[in-house]
Amino acid sequence: MKNIEKMGLTSEQAEESRRLHGANVLTPPQRESVWKLFVGKFDDPIIKVLLAAALLSLAVACIEGEFAETIGIFSAIFLATGVAFWFEYDAMRRFEELNKVNDEVAVKAVRDGRVTEIPQRDVVVGDVVILENGEGVPADGELLEAVSLKINESTLTGEPEVDKSTDPARFDVEATYPTDRAMKGTTVVDGYCVMRVTAVGDGTEFGRVAT
Repeated sequence: MKNIEKMGLTSEQAEESRRLHGANVLTPPQRESVWKLFVGKFDDPIIKVLLAAALLSLAVACIEGEFAETIGIFSAIFLATGVAFWFEYDAMRRFEELNKVNDEVAVKAVRDGRVTEIPQRDVVVGDVVILENGEGVPADGELLEAVSLKINESTLTGEPEVDKSTDPARFDVEATYPTDRAMKGTTVVDGYCVMRVTAVGDGTEFGRVAT
């Protein structure tokens, strides 16, 4: 595409777009307190059955004076809930860290009349971005140019490879998303494209699905 450098935003325009449309980040879900997360593990039906058995065992133990079985049941309960709690807490922590890393991935964009690399979180509505094989689509956008372009949309539609084009003759009317558009959270698996960003962050299709 000729004169691509003339199609992007200036730094001032990018700041104004960010003010109007927001940053290209997803609002994190409200995080439960550690204590509430741990207590929630006791809502499991199996744990409730074990608790009932433990209380019954405790009543018998108080009569017979033998607490070994009761201690064993309570130990099993706290071990099971503790392990479940730790795995869920660790998964939440890793997910948040992964999102932060993704927000910092470099994206090629046209700014101030030249192609430069900016963090994905800094992409704004109106930006012109350049994507190649293996790169993730940082935001929703309209394709300005597409050369042998295939995109993995499995995160949104389950389709591992979708042909994309700016040629109306090649548009797929049955496609989930228009053939001349690319969506945040998908990945270029072949080809090259130039895209103008139309939605960022929570305003993207990926953002709505996440919400």
